[in-house]
Amino acid sequence: MQTYRAVLASTAVATDEIWLTGTGSERPSSVGVSVGAGPASITIGYNQTLDDFDHEAVNAAGFGLVKRPTGGRAILHAEELTYCIIGTSPGPLFGDSLHACYMKIN
Repeated sequence: MQTYRAVLASTAVATDEIWLTGTGSERPSSVGVSVGAGPASITIGYNQTLDDFDHEAVNAAGFGLVKRPTGGRAILHAEELTYCIIGTSPGPLFGDSLHACYMKIN
């Protein structure tokens, strides 16, 4: 399993999207990503538009602004640990059920 740490929210979201939609060599069979450093960022959901946000105010506050490939509303990410894990289940790395996978990760 590859692990990447301390990446910007925009980099993490772009990487997650490539891994989610990619095929072949672009989509690894198992990856761990942890985000714990970089400037605070606002991520917006798939159904929101960047035009709905005041970019000058976001920049003045020192935040990044990036659109996620998933749903939901805007989230301010600051001083947190966020992770994305991609893998197959059942399998030797993540176990034979969703519960087993959850228990391995947590």
